[in-house]
Amino acid sequence: MDKSLDRLQAMLCLTAFHDIMKVQALCPKVSPAHAPYEGYEAGDPINDHDIALAYVLEFYPDLLPSFRALPQASRDVILFTQGKMHFNHGWFVQAEAPPGAMLSRFKSVLEKARPVDLAFYFFHWLTDLSGAEGQPLAGAEKFVLRFPRSVLSSFLWSIPYLQNLAVSAETKVVEKYLEARFEHDMPGIALPNGDDSIALMRLVVMAQSGGPLVLEAFPLLPSPVQHVLSMECARTGIDGQRFERSPREGGYRDGPALFVYYGPALLQRCTTKEEMGFALHTLAAVYHSARLHWPASRQCASQVVSLEAGSLKVVSFLCGSSINTLVRSGATFCAVDLEELW
Repeated sequence: MDKSLDRLQAMLCLTAFHDIMKVQALCPKVSPAHAPYEGYEAGDPINDHDIALAYVLEFYPDLLPSFRALPQASRDVILFTQGKMHFNHGWFVQAEAPPGAMLSRFKSVLEKARPVDLAFYFFHWLTDLSGAEGQPLAGAEKFVLRFPRSVLSSFLWSIPYLQNLAVSAETKVVEKYLEARFEHDMPGIALPNGDDSIALMRLVVMAQSGGPLVLEAFPLLPSPVQHVLSMECARTGIDGQRFERSPREGGYRDGPALFVYYGPALLQRCTTKEEMGFALHTLAAVYHSARLHWPASRQCASQVVSLEAGSLKVVSFLCGSSINTLVRSGATFCAVDLEELW
């Protein structure tokens, strides 16, 4: 009971102050004694509100008396939640990114934490969402009125798989999650078992309610398009790790893996088999165009290139093969032309 009370106190304290560094005037500058700190050099203002709070909690805890008064174990778990884990829960739930981009940093942080700390982290995620808007009751309204129940259920449903990350490799955790989600979302349909199995499972999860359309549209795609999707979706971004259902062709072992932001948003707009076929072809064109800029090699097996493809969210399904858009990674822009893969 005492430990439960300590954790309750820690959660209440964290809920009260976890967003205070969104007030820019409160953001600290890195002291020379602490530099470099999470990528910030001496004298740099810490503009990321989570890192800013972690810096204050770590080096100046007296500035937050409620935190300073907590037992050491409670302070440690709060610092764990504020650590920069580079973990985006939405990427995992929607199978949006390769394992290396989603879970490698998160796994390294978990190796220094206790299992109960992860449970605390996810509970804080819920309180963070419910308190995301300061207006009285607005956070609770977000849960009830503006946060789809299916989305919330998907987030909660994924947590047990993430808890296995402490004892399992990143790619294995992702594959077990994909298999379970496929069986849950596609009842009565056997798990894919071929070179395209990882691609099919990822695309079905990315499409959410459009999963059945993926299974209808994928076999109708031209062979080069199927091959691109099968290979790119199977890259892990972690040297030495592979999906058990990886393609027989070994090229998927090379990197960098490609992470297409807004890929799920493109697929989730589809309402017909024809639209899904066009969306899948568009996604393959993005992969193909990016691969011309970042050729695959064994030396890059542990690298991930993130592609900003926000324009995909507004691509018209009426464009046919004339689509031509841009995706970006840092300062590099890639022209995407659908006709290249016909």
